[in-house]
Amino acid sequence: MAAKTSVINKLKYSLPDSFQAGRMVIAIILTAVVTLGFITLSLLRRIPEIAIPIENGVIDLIPVDFGAAVVSLPLDWEYYPGVLLNPDDFNNEYIAIPPEDVQIGQMGTYRTVLRIKPGEVYAMNAWSLDYATRIFTDGIEVLNVGTAAADADDFEPRVKKYVLPVIPRTDSVEIIIQYADHIHYNGGAMRKIVFGLSDKVNDYAQDIYGLSIMLGGAMLLVAIFNPVLFVGGHGFSNLAFALTCFFFAERNQQFFLSMMPSEIPWGISYRLMHIDNICCVLVLLLLIYSMYPSLLPRRAAISTMAGSAAAASGLTIAVFSLPISMAARLIRPSYLIIVPAVVCICWASGKLFIIGRIIDRIMAAGFAVLIITLSLDILFQRPTPDVTRNGLGLFGVLAFVACEIFAFGLENTELERLNKLKIEFLQNMSHELRTPLTVISTDILNASDQLDFEMDKEDMRESLENAQREIMRMARMIDRAIEISTGQTSNNEHMEPLDIAAVLHGCAETYRPILERRGNSMRLEIPESLPAVRGNEDMLFQVLSNLLSNANRHTKNGEIAICATMADGVITVTVHDTGEGINPVYLPHIFERGVSLYGTGYGLPICKSIVEAHQGKISIKSEYAKGTAVTFTLAVYQEPEVERL
Repeated sequence: MAAKTSVINKLKYSLPDSFQAGRMVIAIILTAVVTLGFITLSLLRRIPEIAIPIENGVIDLIPVDFGAAVVSLPLDWEYYPGVLLNPDDFNNEYIAIPPEDVQIGQMGTYRTVLRIKPGEVYAMNAWSLDYATRIFTDGIEVLNVGTAAADADDFEPRVKKYVLPVIPRTDSVEIIIQYADHIHYNGGAMRKIVFGLSDKVNDYAQDIYGLSIMLGGAMLLVAIFNPVLFVGGHGFSNLAFALTCFFFAERNQQFFLSMMPSEIPWGISYRLMHIDNICCVLVLLLLIYSMYPSLLPRRAAISTMAGSAAAASGLTIAVFSLPISMAARLIRPSYLIIVPAVVCICWASGKLFIIGRIIDRIMAAGFAVLIITLSLDILFQRPTPDVTRNGLGLFGVLAFVACEIFAFGLENTELERLNKLKIEFLQNMSHELRTPLTVISTDILNASDQLDFEMDKEDMRESLENAQREIMRMARMIDRAIEISTGQTSNNEHMEPLDIAAVLHGCAETYRPILERRGNSMRLEIPESLPAVRGNEDMLFQVLSNLLSNANRHTKNGEIAICATMADGVITVTVHDTGEGINPVYLPHIFERGVSLYGTGYGLPICKSIVEAHQGKISIKSEYAKGTAVTFTLAVYQEPEVERL
């Protein structure tokens, strides 16, 4: 019963190697398809945006068909610097700055008028201004994020993404936005505002928010999963990749703020986000160095990482110990500490493109896209402040993570395949070396018996010579295995014209003493006139050794026969036995690796691979409790035709 259970378990796990090796790739592809499908669906169902001009502080939305689109409002509103104006204050003599002369200060007020059809419920969606915002529509306060104050002591910073309802009572709506930013001198710049029917704007905001949360959550899941691979021995690069995904997930402001508890002071979140930006570059350098240490000079790479890490640690301490206004002034110049790391990353990525494999170039492409998108965001941050929350960096991170996951999957699959080849190599060697060792052991025992009983010295010499031949054959097997494993040769090499009859007789004589120890007799039906075949003597001897060893293992006090026939240019060799036979349940799987009642289950698969390497076929027939016959074919050697001049 135990033997039967063992065979069932082996059959259960004897799936094709390609299936086993491809599981991770399949999982990665499915993940990529789901992610890209979600993104594509979000982009396809996203409502079209229409750009509308502004004239004299008025935005005319009456001609817009809001049933089919939303409007991206122009951002050059009337601007009143240095004052926080309420709706009633515009009756006084406050003069707006012309759009071309606007220089953003620490506080100010924006104002516009929307001309719009009444009778509908509208909404607008945007981020609050840095770093405290108060919004009025038609004189009514509808949003207060933080505390916008003229005095820095009364100022309380906070940011938030919002969707505000707008219900016009007439054909115009006045919108006033106050902001205060006593942290930066150039904060409070207008950001993208989407306006439209309430349900359309809510759908639009949910798509944007859902996409951001999904991407951040996906990267966080990858960050959680990869340390498990590291603990499981898959290499330090998995841990470095996990750290990279974690810091880039937290770099997504929308996702980061959604993860932070509401009771945490905004100043802590602000400090963490800026330190996170520096950490993103440092873990990128750590990742590329952990994967390709030879691409960067070791001393330069370690010095850069150690120096950048020390500077980042010092900066972190300073940022969290100083007042937030001083910390803010320190953070932006401190980005210079990542310049050496960026140079190293670009250098390594460029070398990967030039000298790397396909997998390496995929990884390098991910690094390149990420660096380019982040650089564009930094470049356009001052003229277009909206990129800090709606820039290309998010999509660069997505492309980077997708490339790295795909490349990691291919790399891990390749490592898994190589590991399986190594295991199969060791299994084959242990199995194949066991057979000649058995022959050697038997011959030495025979020689010892002959010596003890002073029997014929010729028989003793024959046993020792047989053992010597097996030792030499075993040495050749090891040499051939080493050549194959190092790629110096293949199973198809070392083929030559071969006297197959001599091989059959030689193998029979070698195994005759082993068979006799179990009471089995040997019978040969081999024509003397068999033509030569093209083959490798050691490999064919190995096939016959495995077949005779199997027959002897499952036969006792019976007969084992080697028969050979020739017809139509093909020599057919059959090894018969009168043993216990094979259960019909297992017969269809008998050439699969690991399928055996008593042995290792590698012998017949090895025989099959060798016969097929000789362009032959192998088959098996068995009747339970009556015996088994294994048959294989070999093509007759044909002399190559010589071209006549």
